[in-house]
Amino acid sequence: MSKKSNRWLINIILVVATIALVGGSMLPLLTSTIEQSQPPTASPLASGQTPTAQKSQLTDQVRGFELVLQREPENQTALQGLVDAKIKLGDVKGAIPSIEKLAALNPTQTQYTLLLAQAKVRTGDIEGGQNAYRSILKTNPSDNLALQGLVLTLLQQQRPDEAISFLQDTLTKAKAGSADTTTVQLLLGEVYANQKRYDEAIATYDRAIATNAKDVRPFLAKGSVLAVQKRYDDAISLYDRATGIDSKDFRPVLAKASVLKEQGKNDQAKPLFETAANLAPPEYKAQIQQLAIASPTPSIAPSPIAPSTPSPSPTTTP
Repeated sequence: MSKKSNRWLINIILVVATIALVGGSMLPLLTSTIEQSQPPTASPLASGQTPTAQKSQLTDQVRGFELVLQREPENQTALQGLVDAKIKLGDVKGAIPSIEKLAALNPTQTQYTLLLAQAKVRTGDIEGGQNAYRSILKTNPSDNLALQGLVLTLLQQQRPDEAISFLQDTLTKAKAGSADTTTVQLLLGEVYANQKRYDEAIATYDRAIATNAKDVRPFLAKGSVLAVQKRYDDAISLYDRATGIDSKDFRPVLAKASVLKEQGKNDQAKPLFETAANLAPPEYKAQIQQLAIASPTPSIAPSPIAPSTPSPSPTTTP
């Protein structure tokens, strides 16, 4: 698969996931994101169009791609264009048959099945989405996005024990000390923390630190749990250790600033927020600046599930 096609997949997967989280209020942003990933044969939306005109243009694009597919049912450019246009129109359910065909045509490209899983979950077919996630994990047990997607849907269904059992089983089968093992441990710890089983969460993060002491994420995760328990000094100590591992990683600096602000130590927190903003990739700077002026919340640390080394990639979560 070409880099351009892979970028299309990444963008669309992100769009479907974002729709599921924020709904229609982010539609203009989602439309802009998809425009950047259009295949060459798709017509970009003209700037300044009214919503009615945009909808009309998208509807025309759908008809055009459908005509192509009547002649060439396996034309992947047309299938991709049809998925793009239908998602822009908010018709995620209508895009599913085309996504299913793309997944069938590209059985070794798990991104299509991942997109299918997210689309099914978005449209209320939770079981169908879980089946798609499980099909990925059957052939690639270390696919982190599929793991996270499956665990999230289980938690949405109030099935935390099943999520825990699944992650524990995955850990048993995984190679100890690998990066993938660390990610699974982080997910397991996050499920424990979500259920307020803090001692088990901390023990899980300690095991992750013991097996992969150069990864800042377990330090961030454990620090987050300690901060929720108001063990602020212990949390700050962990964030300092994480900064010692990678002084260019903005996340432990941001987490420490948030803890200090939670304690009312704004004079100490302010320069750390500024440092975090300077270190962070561009897409996170505005969010960090908002955190610096917002009221303190119980959610102290950024998510630890992001890759070990932050980058401007849209798949990284701070």
